[in-house]
Amino acid sequence: MLEALKKVESLGPQVTYNAPLMSLPEITENYKTVAMGDIGRHQLAFVIQRFLGLFNNPKLRTFQDLVIFNKEHAAENLPPDQPSQQVLENGLNDTMTDVQYHSGLESNADVIMASGETLVPSTAACAGYPIGSVPLGFSTYNGRPFGMEVLARNGEEEKIFLVMSAWEATFPEARRPPPLLVNWATKL
Repeated sequence: MLEALKKVESLGPQVTYNAPLMSLPEITENYKTVAMGDIGRHQLAFVIQRFLGLFNNPKLRTFQDLVIFNKEHAAENLPPDQPSQQVLENGLNDTMTDVQYHSGLESNADVIMASGETLVPSTAACAGYPIGSVPLGFSTYNGRPFGMEVLARNGEEEKIFLVMSAWEATFPEARRPPPLLVNWATKL
């Protein structure tokens, strides 16, 4: 992976090795940015309203409509193991301005690349962020493929595709089939 990142860096992109991962409060304090929870809360109304627009239900058009509907139909919509819609209700109290929101987004990286063997891709997947995989090669021990995962913010899949396209052009040898598959017919 280090050799691949060095090759990428030699072609111009900025690469940060072993990027120190701070806690969310440390990021907010050190960079004077908006807390991620606040960013998510600000996005919530827009995302829910856009989602509701996919359906032909005139009673549910806004984020507030959804919160009220859930309260009125709590028996069906708020099951005993998840009886609260506090996250949604908190979203109704969003006071962040669009300027603050965009300022908070500016302090983020375009993409993050990490080994699939770390918790970084799992954390991103749990958050609903898109992930792409780029190949590096195959283990000499057991032939298992390995590579790196490329992560971007939700809705920014095009950045992942740009990285994957550049990766393919930079590392064409990584697309070869696994050695065990290539040599399979000769072993019969």
